[in-house]
Amino acid sequence: MNLRFEGLKRLYNGKAVLDIAFGQVSDGKITGVIGPNGAGKSTFLNIVAGLDRPTAGRVLYGCAAAGDAQAFAEELHR
Repeated sequence: MNLRFEGLKRLYNGKAVLDIAFGQVSDGKITGVIGPNGAGKSTFLNIVAGLDRPTAGRVLYGCAAAGDAQAFAEELHR
């Protein structure tokens, strides 16, 4: 399943901890998330996993936007 993220931003107490304009992970690829301490790696992964919500932007799983449970379930069963 392809993963795409657009305009992801996450603010904590008014401070930006994540700001990603665009990114994509293609199906069948192994991808790592690297960066220095405080770069937002855990925040990003929590948003992708659905454990946290972005302040702005969206995550798309295949063609389904995160938070759209029905479309996400349908995508999983394709």
